[in-house]
Amino acid sequence: MATEKERIRSSSTPEQEKLAPTIGARLRHLREQKGLSVTEVSEKTHISCSNIHAIENETFEKLPADTFVRGLVTLYGDFLESNGSDMAVIFLEERDQNQARGKRKRFFRNNNSLAPKRLAEPSHISSATLAAVLLLIIVFSFTSFCAYTGWNPFEYFLKESRPAVIPLSETIAQEPAHNTTSAATAFPADSAQPSKQRQKPYTLTAVFTKNTGVDVVIDGKKPVHLQGTEGKELRWKAGKSIRLYFDQPDSATITVNETQVAFPARNKNGRLTLAIPNILPGN
Repeated sequence: MATEKERIRSSSTPEQEKLAPTIGARLRHLREQKGLSVTEVSEKTHISCSNIHAIENETFEKLPADTFVRGLVTLYGDFLESNGSDMAVIFLEERDQNQARGKRKRFFRNNNSLAPKRLAEPSHISSATLAAVLLLIIVFSFTSFCAYTGWNPFEYFLKESRPAVIPLSETIAQEPAHNTTSAATAFPADSAQPSKQRQKPYTLTAVFTKNTGVDVVIDGKKPVHLQGTEGKELRWKAGKSIRLYFDQPDSATITVNETQVAFPARNKNGRLTLAIPNILPGN
């Protein structure tokens, strides 16, 4: 019984055998006989031009895996009105003979079967390109998140790097001093003036239990507005008096000269006012 190779060889004329002794050469000869260019064949069969050249020139190392090659040669032979499946078998045998003679190295690839008309050249993307694309996606996503939420990461990290205890007495000392009348106008007093007999310095520490705004007046100087943050500690020193005006009730634990004092209740003006030394014992 004749083999497939013998059958396709027997169907060739001596002139064809002489002109096209191999499958690749015969496919090129048939294409040229029909007056077709490689580009025209590629457009009609969806086989890439590089694969057509590799088949005709028998540059086996440029072709994909066996399953793909079999489909490509079958499709190409059928398009040229020849026995494509038999040609594919002989083409692979010729390829294996070249391997045995050491003309090429065999590359093993994934042999997943695909429809011949959907075959395409394998794509190659370097790992550096993938890493660059991934980095761009991360940067774009982070930037979009900051823009959408209004969050400034630089301001956040700078804020976290500051010490938890902020000595404000030096900052307030640089502000221009205001007389007692102007300070009282901005913040109505709800208690008597500090006792003249007590002239010792005061250290007030506030540990905030919730977020709140607070206005601070040290020794009758210009009021300073601050934002207390839950879990943070602020500390002030004064020589005569300290007044704190809180926006939120029960928003801090307060210690004066290492003695804890009660958080102030709202006065008749509706303000949460803490006045030192008025609230201390003996005043």
